[in-house]
This record gives sequence, C-alpha cells and structure tokens, in this order.
Amino acid sequence: TRGAGIQSNRAAMFGLDARIALAIFGALSLISGAALYSAIQQAKVTAIITDLNELGKAFEQYLLDTGAELPRNAASGLTIFDATYLTTDNSIDGWNGPYISYAPRSSAPEKGFANPYYPDTYGPALRLMSNKEWGTSKFTATDTNCSGTDRCFIWSQTYVPDALAEAIDIEIDGAIGLTTGNLRRYNAADGYSAVYLKYMPALKNDNTVY
Repeated sequence: TRGAGIQSNRAAMFGLDARIALAIFGALSLISGAALYSAIQQAKVTAIITDLNELGKAFEQYLLDTGAELPRNAASGLTIFDATYLTTDNSIDGWNGPYISYAPRSSAPEKGFANPYYPDTYGPALRLMSNKEWGTSKFTATDTNCSGTDRCFIWSQTYVPDALAEAIDIEIDGAIGLTTGNLRRYNAADGYSAVYLKYMPALKNDNTVY
C-alpha cells in the first residue's frame, strides 16, 4: 500500500511537472510568436521607407543630371511627377538613367510605380505639395499651393495598410500624426492609408528654391 501511494505521488508530480513544462512552452511560444510578428512588421516598415527614400534620390539625381525637375502629369492636376522619365530616355539633355530599378505602371496613379508589397493598391509616386499643416484628415487642393511662406516640397507617396502606416509614422516622426511632420498620411476607406514622406524642397518655375 505504501509503495502504491509513493507511485501515485510520483505520477501526480510527473503530471504537475508536465503541465508546468507545457505552460512554460506555451508562454515561450507566444513570446517568440509576438517577437517574430514584430520583426516582420519592422522589416516591412524599413523596406517601405527605403523605397520612398530611393525614389526621392532618383528624383534628385535626375534633377542634378538634367537641371530640371521631372515633368508633371496633367491628369493629376500637375501635382504628380511623371516617373516614366526616371526609367526611359526621352531625349532630355543630360539624362543618365535609368535612375531606379523598377518600372512605372502605365495606369493610375498617374505615372507612379506598381506597389511591390500590395499589388492591388497604388504604388510609389512623386508628388509636389506644400509644407504647411494639412487638413484634419487628408490634403486638399489648397495644400498644393506654394508661396513664400508655404514652401513646396517633393513627397514620395505610396499606399499601405492602416496599421503599417501608423508604424511608419512612429518610425519617421516618433508619434502618430496625420497632418504634420515629415510623414503625412490619410486613411482611405478600404483599410489602406496613403503615406507621404517629405524628401526635398521643390523648385520654382525659374528653377530656384521656394
């Protein structure tokens, strides 16, 4: 009887040890899973910011080589630059491209690029907009007006899921803010946000900085 009791106690202890081990394993799995998700999210944030900066650098190199900004696309109200000039030689004096490795899309947004992460949404584009504080939720037509006080800048633009847009905002500006800072954005109705990264000052029509 005493031996049976010892065996019973040992079995109970083994069962308890097993449950503790399973609980620890489960907790570690949750922690590692959360860490993996965070790492994947951060990798996406870094890649998208890199793409937006690379597009700005391509614009800048085109400007240095040709002495002029990219042509603006009339279909966009002259606020989106025609990115095809970054990859196609249009007999522009000084052109020394291609300035970027991926190809522009042939449809909207006007002469932007295909979205490498979310194919069904608009990809990177270059836009001319003022540096003043934008409207409460998104830019408006008046935000494209440039003056001596509201200088215009070149902004790299793309579409990403809302949660990822907030993560990019925190990475760039240290806080979430739709209408101020170097990262501006607005939430679209489909769960995606347009994000705009300020890159460099734009030029006046006489090729001087605002």
